[in-house]
Amino acid sequence: GYEWFIKNGIEGLREKILERKSQLDATVPGDYEKEVYLDALLIVCEGMETLAARYAAEADRLAALEKKAERAAELREIAETCRRVPAH
Repeated sequence: GYEWFIKNGIEGLREKILERKSQLDATVPGDYEKEVYLDALLIVCEGMETLAARYAAEADRLAALEKKAERAAELREIAETCRRVPAH
């Protein structure tokens, strides 16, 4: 559930999805549908990473424009968090 995702991040989810995909057998009824679903989950993982990267880029952009040093530092910290946390 939620705790597992927080602990393992997108990378952990991707590994779990790929592990499940490797266990599928094309001769087993229903496995094709499972593969399609797992492929969709991989696309979702990519989307989450892309969104986090965009938030990081926006926070960096805002930090560069910020006149107050304290707020600029907060924005740089937000950017770094967006680059690091979702994946891990």
